[in-house]
Parts: sequence; C-alpha cells; structure tokens
Amino acid sequence: MTPGLRKDYKIAKSIENERTHQIDRWDMHHIMAFSKMIISDSQTMTIEGAVLGIPAIRVNTFVGQSKVIQELEEKYKLAFGILPTEEELVLRTVRELLYSPDTDTTWAQRRELLLLDKTDLTKWMVNFFRKDLHH
Repeated sequence: MTPGLRKDYKIAKSIENERTHQIDRWDMHHIMAFSKMIISDSQTMTIEGAVLGIPAIRVNTFVGQSKVIQELEEKYKLAFGILPTEEELVLRTVRELLYSPDTDTTWAQRRELLLLDKTDLTKWMVNFFRKDLHH
C-alpha cells in the first residue's frame, strides 16, 4: 500500500489456514458488514461482500471467469475484478472508494437494486408452504 492510504483505517487480515488468522470464522460476516471495503483474492468473499453492499475488490487471475461475479461487477457495479499485474489500478480503485463521499450511499442503492431483482428465498418458501397447507 502507498503511504497515507491506510492511516485512518484498520486492516484486518484473514488468510485461510494460517496461524496469523485475525478473524474468527463465526465473526467474518459481522466484520464484513461493517467494513469500508473488501480486498480479496477470493471469489466467495467477493460475492458475500458485494451482496452485503460493501465495495469488493477482487485481485486474482480468474477475472472474467465467474458469471455470478461478472453480474455483480457489470450489472450492479458492486464489485471490481482486477488482475494481480494491475497494481496501480487496484490502488486507484481503493483511493476512489475511500475518499469518495458518496461510496456508502451509492453501494447501499446498488445493493437495494440487486435485492429487488432477486427472489427472497425465505419469502418464497413461506408462500410455497402456506399454499401447500391450504390445498
């Protein structure tokens, strides 16, 4: 990271199967939900962060190879896929997200659009079983 970029933020590292793992697996989503952003090489963490409405920057070589993440990146603009060789783009994206006064509001609106487009599984199941009980 460049000097000054993280001065006001605490960086929590979570590296799977390492002794230095700072986040208990049971706390992961709570921490993610209150994070300013997620920077990861993980497809799963990228999806989970984006669905929570947290800007998700995924840095790995699988960019463009996951339809789910492509939808989050292209249709809903909730995530960014960047190749590891594009370090300056990663840093520029981080800066833009950190210093834009509209990031939180924008991501909340984008998340809302995502959720409006998708089926609420709990609601669907309740309706399904209620119909079944009345027949």
